[in-house]
Order: sequence, then C-alpha cells, then structure tokens
Amino acid sequence: MFERWVTSKATLADVAAAAGVTRDTARLWFVPLWERLPRMSGHVSCRTIVVDGVTVVRREAVALLASDSETSKPAGCVFAEQECHGAWREFFLELRRRGANPKFLVCDGQKGLLKARREVWPDALVQRCVVHVHRQAMAWLTKNPKTDAGRELRPIVSMLLLVCTPAQRDSWLASLREWEGPLRVPQGAHVWRERLVVHAPHAACGQVTAPKRRAGHVSLHRRSDRAEDVKPRRRRSQ
Repeated sequence: MFERWVTSKATLADVAAAAGVTRDTARLWFVPLWERLPRMSGHVSCRTIVVDGVTVVRREAVALLASDSETSKPAGCVFAEQECHGAWREFFLELRRRGANPKFLVCDGQKGLLKARREVWPDALVQRCVVHVHRQAMAWLTKNPKTDAGRELRPIVSMLLLVCTPAQRDSWLASLREWEGPLRVPQGAHVWRERLVVHAPHAACGQVTAPKRRAGHVSLHRRSDRAEDVKPRRRRSQ
C-alpha cells in the first residue's frame, strides 16, 4: 500500500479509502515506513554542494537532495513532509556530521533553506541556481510574449544558460542593462531584489513584475553582500 502511494498518482485519501480506513489512520501506518528508509552514509568532502527539494507525493512528502557539483555524485538524500526550515536544518546537520563543510551552496533560494544554511554553514557562500532563474523568467515571459519588451528580452534570457566565465557574465549583464534602459520599467511595477550569482558570487538579481508578469522584466545589479542578506524590498517605479 505504501509503495503504491509513493509510486503512483494516488493520493493518501485514495489509498486510505481503498483500504477502508481514514486518511489519518493511513498516515500513522506509514510513519514507521518512512523511518526505515535507507539513508546515505560515508564521508562528505564536497567543496560545492548542490541542493534541491523534489516533490514525491504532492502535499504529503518531499525528497531533499544534495550532490557534489564537481562529480555529480549524490551526497545525501532524506524524506520530509514538506520543504521547510526545520527539514533543511536537519538535513544539513546530518551532512555536517558526515564531514560536509562546503565553501559554496547552490540552491533555488528557498527561504527556509537559506535560514538553515546560516545556522549550519554560516561561512558558505550561496549561489542561486541559474536553471531555476532561467525557468522562472521564461515562465513569466511565456513562449509568445505579448509586448515588444518581452519579445526583446526573451533571447537575452535564453543566453543565460550559456554563461560560464566572468567575461561572459559581464557581457550578458551588459546586454541586459542595454535592454533595460532608463525607461524600461513600467509605471506602477513592483520590484523585489534578491541575490543571484552567475558562476561567480558577484551579481545580484532583481525580479520585476508588471501586470500578469507578461513582460518578464529582470534587472541584475552588482552587489558585494550575500544572497540571503538582501531583504526583499518593495518600491514604486519613478
């Protein structure tokens, strides 16, 4: 029953109904099974750790994953009810007990994850995952942007995944700033700034949303402070 639940599209309610019990009863049945799942062991000595949360059962279970960016080999995996600060903290503590003390942590910028990083690895530098940034920007732009600004920005965003060196980073940022211009941000748009590192910890990203986010406005600014130390700010465009 547990295997069917985690490997199919059936919800916990579906599995419980098939067994003739309540959803809460089925959840209690599964608690010992979660605890028996094997955990990775061995020493972890990655200089750069890539972490992410993956949904296993919607609204019921997630897998927290860690891997070595240089070898692409898994460094750790645990299951949790949700992707939150407590779950990430326990995961990071387990990795630390196994020797992990990364210099860089690559992630999607989830708030609970960043808070756990500050508590467990305060000296580790955070690099925003470029794939996540690219995916979100493309979702805002859509396949067929409705505005001229969006149509001009889409090919610039597409080039983001090709940035591999500081020179390419600077060239990409120059293209973005040229597109942005002094009057590009629409009247009334709201700006949220967060840190983004494009293959080097020296760039910050502000995400701008217009009505329906159709234009997909994105603005990058150099900053020297850390990702999670840049608090989201809201302001009116002039």
